[in-house]
Amino acid sequence: MPLILLPLLRFVFAILSISFARARKPFTILSHLIDAVLLSQLVLTLARGTPELITVGGAPAGIGISMIGDQIGLTFAVLAWILSVAVSAYTWRDQLRPYFFLL
Repeated sequence: MPLILLPLLRFVFAILSISFARARKPFTILSHLIDAVLLSQLVLTLARGTPELITVGGAPAGIGISMIGDQIGLTFAVLAWILSVAVSAYTWRDQLRPYFFLL
């Protein structure tokens, strides 16, 4: 489940931060916290030795589009999360609008 929610929730929080200008900072912080929770769930799933696999489209696993959460993907997701937190901190320091950086 974290595999699907990571990109979708990021998009939802970006739209919310564009729509509600006064709540940009809380939405950004909440987005980073939820991403951290989802990434930690993915870490725990991978620590048990079972990668997360989702097949999209209802086709069998060999034919349909499959998304897998493995250690390489987790490494890139954590790096992207760290970069996102750093960019958000930069935008707050310079009083920039951070909603484009959430995408």
